[in-house]
Amino acid sequence: MSARLGAAGPVPATGTDTATRETGQHVAAVDGLRAVAVAAVMLYHLLPQALPGGFTGVDVFFVISGYVVTASLANRAPAGLGRYTLAFYARRVLRILPALLSCLLATALLTTLFVPDAWLSQATRQVGLWAFLGLSNHALLWHTDGYFSPRAEFNPFVHTWSLAVEEQFYVVFPLVFFLWLQRGSARPALAWLGRHGTALLWAASLAWCAWASSTRPDEAFYLLPSRFWELATGALLLQWQRSGVLARWPGLGRHGALGGALLVLAGLAVVSHQPFPFPQALLPVLGTAWLIHAMTCGQPPARWGRPVQAALAHRATVAVGRLSYSLYLWHWPVYVLLRWTTGLESPATLALALVATVALATLSYHAIEVPLRRHPRVLALPQWLIVAAALLAVALAWQLAREVFHLRHRIGSVVNREATLWYPSAWAPAAGSARLCTAQERWRELPAATVLELGSADCTARAVPTQLFVIGDSHAGAYTTLLRQWADASAMTVRQYGRSGCSFANFYKATPADDARCLAFAEAAMADVERLARPGDVVLLAALRMPRIGGQDRRYDLDALLAEQRSPAAATQRAAAERQALVQVERLRQRGLKIVLEAPKPVHLSPPFRCADWFNRGNPVCAPGFEVPRDLLLALRAPVQAALERAVQQPGTWLWDPFEPLCPDARCQAFDAQGRPLFFDGDHLSAHANRLLFPGFASVMGAVQRGERPAP
Repeated sequence: MSARLGAAGPVPATGTDTATRETGQHVAAVDGLRAVAVAAVMLYHLLPQALPGGFTGVDVFFVISGYVVTASLANRAPAGLGRYTLAFYARRVLRILPALLSCLLATALLTTLFVPDAWLSQATRQVGLWAFLGLSNHALLWHTDGYFSPRAEFNPFVHTWSLAVEEQFYVVFPLVFFLWLQRGSARPALAWLGRHGTALLWAASLAWCAWASSTRPDEAFYLLPSRFWELATGALLLQWQRSGVLARWPGLGRHGALGGALLVLAGLAVVSHQPFPFPQALLPVLGTAWLIHAMTCGQPPARWGRPVQAALAHRATVAVGRLSYSLYLWHWPVYVLLRWTTGLESPATLALALVATVALATLSYHAIEVPLRRHPRVLALPQWLIVAAALLAVALAWQLAREVFHLRHRIGSVVNREATLWYPSAWAPAAGSARLCTAQERWRELPAATVLELGSADCTARAVPTQLFVIGDSHAGAYTTLLRQWADASAMTVRQYGRSGCSFANFYKATPADDARCLAFAEAAMADVERLARPGDVVLLAALRMPRIGGQDRRYDLDALLAEQRSPAAATQRAAAERQALVQVERLRQRGLKIVLEAPKPVHLSPPFRCADWFNRGNPVCAPGFEVPRDLLLALRAPVQAALERAVQQPGTWLWDPFEPLCPDARCQAFDAQGRPLFFDGDHLSAHANRLLFPGFASVMGAVQRGERPAP
């Protein structure tokens, strides 16, 4: 048999290190098992409904890697821990890094060219940079991007989490394995630790995984402590084979091909992602270990196991297995970049995704993986030099990727290149705008909220005594350009309070009683306003106050949404939201503060930022278009509008309605007549719209400061 069992990332292909039968034969069927696993992962990422548990192919890879890396260590001549570890890392970096760094750099460039900055891509650059350092799993956790969350499907670096887990495993495993080699030591404690150390770590990891899968699911999914047991399963299998433990049960080997295959297939077909990894990962993990044992123990398989072993050892299956590392590396960036550009829904784009993946993987394998790993001059280098050169290559690649990401405002999407039109950040007003000063921005962190403060010494010298406080969700944050312009024009100090995913005084949807995070935000924002505000100061309350009809990542069923809005349940939800909002408004009003409530703005079916370039205008997410009948939107907002009009009957409360300037005609447009964006996505304003709305906002603020009530 011809396959070599080399250790690599989660989907290793051919390598220079080998795991063998006791007879010394190479085992081609293990490459075939890699092929099954990578095909399952690729199919799941392309059509998840076709193979619901296909993501457990990564668990299969973990077991294979644990086995083959242990075999590669076991087949080496004994040496001291330092030399042993150095040799191990020299082999690993030659095996993993060339293809990985090439893929990451290419993906960084393509991301810069084709992916605009947005909530949907918020974590992309950070995850990509941490991927060079083997810490992308931690970066995904820091950004709360769960593997099954919408943003994960649009981050071309998400798949590197499993590579990071393995790289972190490689940091600790040489020491663990070196202890196993001491199992024959004359020192009883060391011998006992050598015999049982891996099993103890396996049990501890499994116990942690069992607890974390239900209490800390993202940590359980992404981090090494809850995945160590999967890699250690492969390591234990090799150790028990070499120690003769499994020889006591010869039936395990004879029946393992069929039994293991059934467990793996059950995992691929029926496992769901809640909870995960425990206990559901036990199916593919134990099944893979059983299969590997059957294929490496030297015993002939039972009758029904022969077709399984023959299929896994078939030339075509083995060939795919050899490409598995490159297939894994490239499939996810290809899929994600197609989602951002042409879309990934039609049969043609699905076929294109597969063809591009296979082509790039084949090129990577033959032009990068194999030549560098087998080049005689490279193999002749001292091991310390190989490791040092690898570390230098990582540092240089990281810096290069960082510089490439910085080019996005020059060579990327038109959304990035024309950022002052699209992104509602604290941009300076347009040239010629009236202003008394130049406000500076300062960020301040509260325990449960982030505060953007706009003001400066230049403004303070001319400042009016009134302050403006703004509390709300990301839609309040989408007024940052307007607020900066107001701070400049009025010399008024502006403080904007926000927390991702949290609304305030919404009137459309109440914050649930069990949402401690957003309730804490509301309390922190109100407490800070109460601490800093003086009677007569103004509080602007802005939010998404009507149903969203289109998302950044998908299209909505408008008919179903309209039917839902007419339901009794929706009316009950709005009534609860009104009661909650009135309590919050009244608390601020009782402090002598003037309250400005923002009326619902138009919403749109398609996200303009995903459809602004030549390469993404044909994306299916753009198909609903960029105009919505005005009457439809007026009807959608009518219940909340009525609640707001009731609220402003109270003294000291005003209503600001941005709807008319954004939709003056019979059909509400997402772009103005000159093609400039009014909306960034389906419901967040662009910076251009901020400037369009400024005169009306300034007029309302003038009336508020003068204490004038609007005419009935």
